[in-house]
Amino acid sequence: MAHVKQLAITLAAMSVLATACTTNQARHALDSASRSRSSEAPPQGRVLADFSDAQSTKSWTLYQVQGVDRPPQLTFADGALRVQSNDAAGVFFHDCRVDTSKESLIGWRWRVSEVFPDASPFSLERDNFPARVLVGFDASWEGADEVSLSWKRKVEQHVGNTPPARALCYNFGGNQPSGEAVDAWFGMGRIVVINLRPPDAKAGQWYSELRDVASDYAAIFGERAPAITHLAVSADTHRNHRSVIADFDDFVAYPVTAAGVLAPQIGEHVIAHSQSPLALWTIGAGGLAALVLVAAGAFVLRRRKLET
Repeated sequence: MAHVKQLAITLAAMSVLATACTTNQARHALDSASRSRSSEAPPQGRVLADFSDAQSTKSWTLYQVQGVDRPPQLTFADGALRVQSNDAAGVFFHDCRVDTSKESLIGWRWRVSEVFPDASPFSLERDNFPARVLVGFDASWEGADEVSLSWKRKVEQHVGNTPPARALCYNFGGNQPSGEAVDAWFGMGRIVVINLRPPDAKAGQWYSELRDVASDYAAIFGERAPAITHLAVSADTHRNHRSVIADFDDFVAYPVTAAGVLAPQIGEHVIAHSQSPLALWTIGAGGLAALVLVAAGAFVLRRRKLET
């Protein structure tokens, strides 16, 4: 009986560990429907971050990744914010406030010194990207599971600040198809990544992005997008041991009313969600463990009845 009980405990622990490691990674399909162009003049957006001089970098705070000794370096170069990563990882956060019910579109420009065509959010070893832009939301931690709350506490202890309860992370390049997004390895299902540039994107070339972040959020999390509280930039190379320079510029918020005029420039919307094979394996492993536990319990009860 002790042996059966120990087996049940071991299997239950394995199930919890597997769930914690995979963070229930999920995939989200993106709509690639074409949009008609408008002859109207593009509207003026509201600047979210000023890059007029070297003092601009002081409003960006480093959140160093736990377990990574070398953080990236943040400087001002060529009239833009520059992140230089040499076998490093870290995220630079900037406080801002955007009411997504009024300003749902976020745009920016970025370029990288090197493209990582083998990068992938589905492989922990290859989950490094030459540039990332994160949009953090004023979502609530209420109802979060213990694994998510444990991750939150670790971030708070390590960086001294509470991370956004939910965030969208836009990656530069990688081999992830442009028609989907996926839950990040870390963030416990509260950070979703979307690749915006294909593996054949050119190094050293500026690319402009425009996202309807309110639509992305609503499609992924199933509810209306709250206000945006943070922007963040990153370039991580601590797993692939490379060196890269990422430049960021022109962070702008556009009003909802500009959606029609800017439609041709808006990136593909998130429209659906499906489980990844990794998540399905996790669910299967958890289900198998539960079945074993039930079978073990039935065996013990039957044995007790026979003994009496």
